[in-house]
Amino acid sequence: MLAPWIVTGALTMLAGLLFETVADQQKQAGKARNSDSFVSNGLYRRIRHPNYVGEMVFQIGLMLACIATAQTGLEYAACLIGPLYIVILMYYAGLGADEQQQQRYGTDPAYAQYRQRSGTFRPGKGQLSQPT
Repeated sequence: MLAPWIVTGALTMLAGLLFETVADQQKQAGKARNSDSFVSNGLYRRIRHPNYVGEMVFQIGLMLACIATAQTGLEYAACLIGPLYIVILMYYAGLGADEQQQQRYGTDPAYAQYRQRSGTFRPGKGQLSQPT
């Protein structure tokens, strides 16, 4: 029988993978329609970087599943360090992408409206990085 934390971790990983996959497909489709515009529909409607969010959720699920099987301090550390590094990497990559988008689309009034109604990593208003 699988431990509840392994199941929880696996389901969290699956949710993150699906979220990231859908976000990547929506971004590719949006860029195929107009490569010079930002993507603001689908998952991107309220979150500017849902692909990064999906990867972070996946890594959190990996931590949960791994911790459920760890038996030594070294195993616990390994379960946390690798996935946590990726979460931190995705966080800063998302902030960098936010700055790049601001530089590229910052003069577009539609982009300014988009930034007002979306968050960097979570739905809604509130920006984690300031426009440059």
